[in-house]
Amino acid sequence: MCKSKIVITGMFVCLISTSSLAADLTIPNDHPRLWFTSEAVLAQARTWYQNNPTNPANDDYLGLALRGLMTENASDCDSAKDHAMSIEIDISQISSDSARWYGETALLIYDWCHDSFSTAERNAFTQNWNLWQTELNNKPWGGPGMEANNYFWGYLRNGVEWGITSYGENPMAQGFIDHALDQRFQHGMVEQWAPYFGRGGVPGEGTQYGRYMLGYGVVPLLTAQQYGFNTYDATPFYRENLFYQIYATLPKQTPAPMGIGCDDSYWYLFPFNDDEQFFVCYPETAKSADYGNVMSSHIMMQPQSQMAGYAKTWLDQVQPKISPWVQSLTPTVESRSFDDLPLDYHASGAGFSYLRNRWQPDATVINLQLGVSGNVGHNHLDAGSFQIWQDGQWLSRETTSYTEHITDWGGGSSTVDALNAVGHNTVLFEGRGQMFWSPIREDQFVLPDPPNPEHDEGADGLPQVTRVHHHPDFFFASTDLSAIYRSRMNRDPCRYDWPYAESVVRDFIYVRGLNALVILDRLEASGDSISYADGSACNWTPFDEDNPVLNAAEVTKGFIMHFLNQPQINGNQVSAIMGNEQINLTTLVPSNPSYRLITEGGAVGQYRLELDSSGQAQSYFLHVLQMGDQPLEPLNIQFTEEAAEFHLSLGNDHNLVLNKGMQSTGGNLSINGITQSFTQCAQGIVVGDSGPVWASPECVIFVDGFEGGGDE
Repeated sequence: MCKSKIVITGMFVCLISTSSLAADLTIPNDHPRLWFTSEAVLAQARTWYQNNPTNPANDDYLGLALRGLMTENASDCDSAKDHAMSIEIDISQISSDSARWYGETALLIYDWCHDSFSTAERNAFTQNWNLWQTELNNKPWGGPGMEANNYFWGYLRNGVEWGITSYGENPMAQGFIDHALDQRFQHGMVEQWAPYFGRGGVPGEGTQYGRYMLGYGVVPLLTAQQYGFNTYDATPFYRENLFYQIYATLPKQTPAPMGIGCDDSYWYLFPFNDDEQFFVCYPETAKSADYGNVMSSHIMMQPQSQMAGYAKTWLDQVQPKISPWVQSLTPTVESRSFDDLPLDYHASGAGFSYLRNRWQPDATVINLQLGVSGNVGHNHLDAGSFQIWQDGQWLSRETTSYTEHITDWGGGSSTVDALNAVGHNTVLFEGRGQMFWSPIREDQFVLPDPPNPEHDEGADGLPQVTRVHHHPDFFFASTDLSAIYRSRMNRDPCRYDWPYAESVVRDFIYVRGLNALVILDRLEASGDSISYADGSACNWTPFDEDNPVLNAAEVTKGFIMHFLNQPQINGNQVSAIMGNEQINLTTLVPSNPSYRLITEGGAVGQYRLELDSSGQAQSYFLHVLQMGDQPLEPLNIQFTEEAAEFHLSLGNDHNLVLNKGMQSTGGNLSINGITQSFTQCAQGIVVGDSGPVWASPECVIFVDGFEGGGDE
């Protein structure tokens, strides 16, 4: 029981303990118990409903159950009850979609219309759900170790809701509550995933499947919070997620991708990982009730905070669906302008950064994928990728996909699943990039350590975001992607490794005043394919004879960038126009670039620019991307290369110095004669009730064992 402190937040009473929590809930004897957790809360909802009645269709059984509860109409509940009794959950496969899709409907109907169930029906319902939930809890796919997976959250939701609504009449109820709240939520989510991959609030499976870990949690977690188990306040993830959602949402409706039968503009978030809804006009993913409900839940939890005002602004802007039972308990709050927020946001768990030059709808917004999400099932090989949007147009984005194929690296007739690195704005070695990061761990321990060597396809490790620097005039970041480009620790490396990459480091510098993004790739190739070919590094499977056997200097490295419309190439410059917006790419290294333009084809393909380089084991790509309204006057770029540095003059008053070397060190930007050196570490960012706050960019310095500096 949580007895140390009681905090009134809107219409909810949150019981918060300062000690370790167990799944000990104070559950009332009467129904409803789910969402409407007391007579006072139910009365509040019924008052709201009188002024906002719903008219559910005859096959909207959850809507009928709500209307039956709000109006005490037994016939509505009888119809809903019959449907709940007819729901069957398939437990025969590796995972259960029916549990995700229909579980909450059945369980809310059982709770809200409890009096409509006869004793025999309750017994049958209990027998079925005890069997189904037990089997679901035991499935490894969607189980512990996959805390960001949509099935994990579907099973957690069902376990909490079934345990609470059947408590007192089902001897297995407490066990389901314990499994869902102790094992899955407290141990898996709060203690393991959220402090690591979850830092910053990014839902790991992307804009389509990641939203389920948000929406599925609203009813069970807020209900459990009312009965004494700390949920939303147990981890920073939820308040961080509010701001991730704000920063990742494009500030203006954007035309749908061409060729899919859509003729309107829609709300989007920056896509990543599997996104099967990106090319669907309706429903708009950003308008889904999953996002609408979780944003509303932030208002419920802290209606007096600045967080609530920011959530209200997002809801007013996007106008997503919100379930009526959520609306019925959401307090009225004043919106708060996004202008009060920093222009940059960094989610250190996934390593995702979101940058912009202003908060207005015509802004330029950039997404840097410096790391990867973890413990997911729907993942893409997109480490190091970037995406750019401006004033309602995609200037460059990934080739968003679910299972679709595109033309492979180099062109020709061969195709590859677009989830591969070639479908993203990445760098390649002999046509490939990131290896898979497997979420399955035999010990079910999810710290971001290398995977079990006995597991196929596991990469050597995760990207390391080594430097982050937020400044009013610029944003600088560097990520070391080397470990995730190789799979040498695998039990069968000759089958799963791609032995051409030795070191991969990407530096990004966004110069806000020029609306320019500078990208420096520090690349070192490997000659490991030679040793693989002679079998010295192989356990069982010989190295594929069709793969080239190359020394490090012969390895071809590739820079990849995507465009929705066909770009124009002129020397070392590439220009593309989307609507009234334009992006210019200038290649500084190599000095005489030879571009290849690929039409990716298929249902999702774009125009893909490929630039290859070979001849040295260690080499660089250096590019300047300039964004603006078209016609865009190109920057006057003056470039010199010295033994240890690259010098760029960008216009008359911006000078950039970047140190050479395979590791990112030093560097500075001078604007109007004032020089700012880039920090050598990852600048901290903390999300409080008032929003994100960046720490001082100075690195922590250890003096006689004591910390100094400002990176807390």
